[in-house]
Amino acid sequence: MFRVEDLLVNDRFRKYVLNPNQGDQFFWDEWKNEREENNLAFEEARAIILNFYEPLSPEEFQTEAINFKRKIDITRTEKNNIISLYESRRPKNSNWLLRIAGSVLLIATVGMGIYWLSSGPFNNHLADITSETRMIKKETGKGQKMTITFQEGTVVKLNSESSIIYPEEFDGGTRKVMLQERLTSMWLTTINGRSLLTQKTFKPKY
Repeated sequence: MFRVEDLLVNDRFRKYVLNPNQGDQFFWDEWKNEREENNLAFEEARAIILNFYEPLSPEEFQTEAINFKRKIDITRTEKNNIISLYESRRPKNSNWLLRIAGSVLLIATVGMGIYWLSSGPFNNHLADITSETRMIKKETGKGQKMTITFQEGTVVKLNSESSIIYPEEFDGGTRKVMLQERLTSMWLTTINGRSLLTQKTFKPKY
């Protein structure tokens, strides 16, 4: 049985979601129909992948390109190059939304990525060039901590019982990773150093 996190790092599943074909469709349809839990995991993982690889519109790209040109002379420092994911204390409040709000603290600042601007307007669909991208998952057990450094120098710190899923190679100026704690998952996206939460937190089903 595949869990959501298993599907997210499964090459065959990612290729099927981004570029469906009849052979894989038969396999995944059979698997989904075996049990309701499979279908739920399939739909959730599919939605996450499609969100992960959503391309910028031409207008969004143009705006980010202009912003990047204005900021290109900014020197990155260690201070603006770190994202920290801290383990939260579980509040006694029974309200689920309050528990989620208190479970994660993110410190994210400028300096996540470098845009490739030499090729002109962005006219390639991102899914076409990312279907072959390998996903990497790093996780920590109880009492463990981990520091991960991306190729461009960005540092991610994971506390205990946390995980991160990200592409082996980032493309363009958009950096999108998935951060998970035991009760919480969320997307953190940075476009030319501007950090955005692009998906509301939710309670994982696994």
